[in-house]
Amino acid sequence: GSERVDYIAPFVNIDKGAVLASGIAAMQHLGFTESEREEVLRNTHTCYNPDEAGRSCGKCGSCTERLEAFAVNGLKDPIPYQE
Repeated sequence: GSERVDYIAPFVNIDKGAVLASGIAAMQHLGFTESEREEVLRNTHTCYNPDEAGRSCGKCGSCTERLEAFAVNGLKDPIPYQE
């Protein structure tokens, strides 16, 4: 029955800035170079309104939170955004 099912949601009570910080810390712990870290982050996507080329809008709630997360962590978001 369902009483045997459990789940772990470690990011449910933290903001995107803390999620990003956790990911960066994990990549550093694993020995990723800065260029490898940037490649991983460049291959992530959060936008609700991407264009035909897949570029993020930079304006929706998800993009706003993503950009704030990078800013809080002192980083520039490596993904392309619409003009």
